[in-house]
Amino acid sequence: MNTSGYLKTLDGEEYQFKGMTPIECFRCGICCQRYRPKLALQEAAEIAQKLNMDTEQFLAEYVQKDSSELLLRDPSNGCVFLSWDQDGRARCDNP
Repeated sequence: MNTSGYLKTLDGEEYQFKGMTPIECFRCGICCQRYRPKLALQEAAEIAQKLNMDTEQFLAEYVQKDSSELLLRDPSNGCVFLSWDQDGRARCDNP
């Protein structure tokens, strides 16, 4: 497991996580079906902008407030951005 503070996906992209031990993405969809990512308000605003919607609309449609945390909504099949390729591999449709 990579413990340097970076997550490297199978597609070769790297993301840095502060204060967290990252896990490598194998595109199996298990994490996306079992866990719900926390969002900072700034992250929600950035995703909303990429989806061409205002932040309030994005929060109403895609986010659930749980106490003081923002969590992506969890439909019955996992994360709202979880999709599947024709070969059965999971992918994130988050823009």
